[in-house]
Amino acid sequence: RKNTYSPNQGYGLDFSLKKASSRIMGRFDYLKVELDSYKNSKVGPFSLFSRLRLESIEGEYPNQDSLGIFDIPNFYVAGVSTPGREYMSPRGYIKRPWSKYKTGTRAMMATLELRTSALPVSIFEVLKIFKIGMPSLVIFADIGNAWTNIFDLNKSVTTSGAEIRFSFNIISEPLFIFSYGWAQDVEKWAKNSNIPEPYLQLSLVNSF
Repeated sequence: RKNTYSPNQGYGLDFSLKKASSRIMGRFDYLKVELDSYKNSKVGPFSLFSRLRLESIEGEYPNQDSLGIFDIPNFYVAGVSTPGREYMSPRGYIKRPWSKYKTGTRAMMATLELRTSALPVSIFEVLKIFKIGMPSLVIFADIGNAWTNIFDLNKSVTTSGAEIRFSFNIISEPLFIFSYGWAQDVEKWAKNSNIPEPYLQLSLVNSF
């Protein structure tokens, strides 16, 4: 059960290649490559989760396949699977109304999380079927970047924050894992002590 909510072991590597050709009843010609990796480690009573995603695209591609750093929340089922596309969205990143998204033909995002083990308690329960509980705490840092020609680390989006996680279970199986947290750019944490507006979103435990 602990491996479902806060695993402290295991690693993975996922590689995918997508080729579209206008010769096969299509409108676009492009090649998209994705690399996703993660690792769970035990650090005393805590779990350390690290993840690295790399994406590359070449050719004439539709807008929905564009690479970049976005402020679009992702949808996760059971803290693992993502129906549809998973955007590179650092937590706490908010695009300014007058600015554009950071886009390019290459994109990367790295995540580091220090997690506590989930407590085996139910905060709310209905007929022993629907349960809300298994709370845990997470401190994290996200860094993302997108570029076309030259990678510039100084132009990366770097955020950090903390979350309280809890799951919505059907009987004993998690259907959704939610995060209620606070995050913002690292520079904002350094310049002032103001706490950003909290957010509530679905959370990822393992990427696959």
